[in-house]
Formats: sequence, C-alpha cells, structure tokens
Amino acid sequence: MEGIILAAGTGRKMWPYSGHWQKSAIPIANVPNVLRQVNILESLGINKIKVVVGYREQQIKYALRSKNVEYIQVPPEGTATALNAAIEKESLVIYGDIAAHLTDIERTIEKYKDTRSPAALYSSLSRHERSIDWICCNVNGEQITSIYGHPREHYVNGRMGGIYALDETIKPYLEQNPGHMKNISVGGMPPQEAMLEQSLQIMIEDGKTITAVKAESPLIDMDKPWHLMEANEEIIKQETADPQQNDIDPTADIHPSAIIEGKIKIGKNSQIGKNVIIKGNTIIGNNTTIDYGAIIEGNTIIGDNTTITDYCKILPYTTIGNKNRIGYNAEIQGITLEGVSITHGSEMYGIIGEYTDIAAGCISGILRFDDALNTPKVMGRTEIGSKYTNGIFIADHCRTGIANIFMPGVMIGKNSVLGPGATITKNVPEGTLLIVEQSQTYRDWGPDRYGW
Repeated sequence: MEGIILAAGTGRKMWPYSGHWQKSAIPIANVPNVLRQVNILESLGINKIKVVVGYREQQIKYALRSKNVEYIQVPPEGTATALNAAIEKESLVIYGDIAAHLTDIERTIEKYKDTRSPAALYSSLSRHERSIDWICCNVNGEQITSIYGHPREHYVNGRMGGIYALDETIKPYLEQNPGHMKNISVGGMPPQEAMLEQSLQIMIEDGKTITAVKAESPLIDMDKPWHLMEANEEIIKQETADPQQNDIDPTADIHPSAIIEGKIKIGKNSQIGKNVIIKGNTIIGNNTTIDYGAIIEGNTIIGDNTTITDYCKILPYTTIGNKNRIGYNAEIQGITLEGVSITHGSEMYGIIGEYTDIAAGCISGILRFDDALNTPKVMGRTEIGSKYTNGIFIADHCRTGIANIFMPGVMIGKNSVLGPGATITKNVPEGTLLIVEQSQTYRDWGPDRYGW
C-alpha cells in the first residue's frame, strides 16, 4: 500500500496564518503536521509516499527535507483533481491538515483489507461543530450511505474525516467529478472545487460500497486557527501520556533545587536550573535552559535552543517552540512557534507566530464580561465558539508595543506592528502599523498649588 498526502490547498480559513503558511506545514507540538503524517505512515510500514503539493510547496519540501517522498504538483482545483494525479494502486489517502490517532488510521487500513472496498474514517459531530461547516455523511451500520457538502443537521449523522483507504478503482469517478459538490442541501452554495467526497458519492450512487470506520480518538480537521490549539492539546496528551520513567540525556543537567512532580524527557545539553518547578509530564528539546524559578504547570512540550527563565509560568497543554526566549514573569498558554520572544510581565493565551516579539506588559483578555465563548468571523461568516476561540491569534513576524491589550479572539495579520498602549479590539490586517493617538492636556504645576 502506498501513502498519499494531499497538501496543495491554500487554507484561506486559517487566516491570519494562511498569509505565511501552507497549513499542512504548520508545526503542531513543534512538528510540521505533514512531517508527523509521514512519520505515521512509515510506522505503519508504508514507505512509498507521495505528497501532492501546490500552494507554498516550498514549505512542504522544507518540512520533509529529511524524507524520501515523491512530490506531485497540481493546480488548485480540489482534492479530486489532486488525488487523480497521484493514485495508481492501493493507497492510504490523508488530507495534510488532519490530526488523527495512529490506531484510527490502522483501523481504517484493516477495514479496507477485510472488506476489499473503499474505507473512510469519520467522526461524530461534537457540540462545538455544525454540520453546515463540514463535509458530512450518513452512516448505516458500517456503511456510508450518502455524503453531503455542508448540509443541515437532519441530513447526516457524521463528519467525514479526511482519511481514506482506496485503490485505483476510484480513478474513473475522480475523472467524472463535476467540479463542485453536487450532493448538498437545497439552497446550498458549493464553491467550484472538485472534491474527493463528491467522487465517493458518485460511487455510492453507482452501487459501490464505502465502508465506514468511526474514529475512537479525537479526529481534528485543522480548518481554522483555533483548531491548531485543539490539535496541539490532543497531541500533547498523546505524547506525554503516562510515561513509566524519566528519559534524561546523559549531557543534560538538573539542579538539586528543582522540584519535578511529573515525568520528564530532556534532550542533549539541556538544563533545568535553580528553583524550577515542573508539575506535569514534560518533553524538553536539545540545548534548552529552564532556570531561576520558572514554573511548568502541566503537561507541556518545549522545543530546542529555547530559554525559559525568571519566574515565568507555562500553563498546561502548551507548546513552546524552538529558539524561544520566555522571560521575567511571562505567563503563556497555547502555542508559540519558532523564534518567539515574550518577556516582562506579559500574559498570553492563544497562538504566537514565528519570530514575533511580545513586548513588556502585553495582556490577552480571554474572559468576556458575559462569560460567553467568543464567536469569531472567518471570511465574513460568524463561527461557533469553543474553549479555544477566546484565545488571541498573532501571525508571523509581528511586533507588539509595550502594554498592548488584546480582546478575546482578535487576530493580527503577519508583518504588523502595534504601537505602545494600543488596545486591540478587532482584527488587524496584514502589513499594518497601528498607532495610538492620545489627547493630552498640559497645565502648570508647582509649589504654589500646595500653598507656599
């Protein structure tokens, strides 16, 4: 069986990160998602791997520079067109923005081998998901009976998972694809995009069987920024789950005053210094220093060549990226990508893009006065809230000013600069310099005012 990863899409709903990233290359728990998928395929004994690329293909090739994979270039016409260019035989097909558990992928392959019919991984819709946001399905027993594009809830009972075990018999149906999703609710408005799921629906209409495999672990389609946080938390749970013992490289050093309550994995030449407190299972990369009273509150992943020091606090299920500098009294939860600097009494909850500088005293507000979940807009459309949508989402190569305050859910486009004292109440477009203008009054003052 071959592996095929579809990683060609533009991912426009991932703004503010889509301006810089091919979303399949965005690091989750410090590993580009497409690289994690290749690692999973290799662990399953699938060594012939094709990666279909298009938008920002250089990022995919950089992420996979240590891997022996075949690249296939396609125009941005949809997943059916992409797969048709790649599939030649039995293949495990994965969308490049999917985070799935290894055992669910194994079960999909096993079901295909048992039934010799196409198999599709699917999940139930959670309470934070609407069927109109996804490609969905009707499942009867172990068979998918219909596939709908963004339907109303009463049409369906599951969400397609973007992982399929297929063979070359699908090729005629890929070629017959009408170029848009035909199976929709009345009044639906599908984009002109050739979707693989419509080809599978044609197979169903032609009397072919599509075997349904229900995911037993969270199955996350990283479609919008907060889905990155959801996937990050799930992967941290997997990678830090119940280690039986510490894994400490011989070149690493732990100061006697450090308090470590969980299990730790520490890479080469890394140090845990004076009065550090680690309360959960933690993975620490190479050449990283955690020192002077830093507090790691829960299960976390910390990258290479990073410094965390001077009484800062890292909250549970956080990934700190490579080459980060986290300094005095900073408090962080969420994801920081490579090269981030956060110092001097800042409090951040959300995602901070590559090489972004968080200045002294920056605060992210995450609790609304009405205690409700933030309902952000993506491409003008109001989204449903989740526990992640109250985070802030700052893109790559940005600079903040001293004492910026961020309201829940705001998004900052790449290459932007925020002036000192600015309160960010709405999204900031890419390439913006935001300057605060103050009205000030100057009056005479001195000893006379005190009665001398």
